[in-house]
Amino acid sequence: MVTTATAPVAEAAPPGKQYAIADFIDTTSIFGASFSADEKRILFSSNKTGVWNAYTMPTGGGDWSAVTS
Repeated sequence: MVTTATAPVAEAAPPGKQYAIADFIDTTSIFGASFSADEKRILFSSNKTGVWNAYTMPTGGGDWSAVTS
């Protein structure tokens, strides 16, 4: 006699969250970071304006200052 086992049927996963393309386009990237010699500022690069430039900001937080344009 031959018996055949059947695997349980997996339930379909719910659909993942949908994102609008604007969610991906309207982003700011930051790359690399280095402390100043006195460790009061951080130097990093970002595409904040749509073009990659160098910026600094205080290590305690605060506004970015553009170094290049």
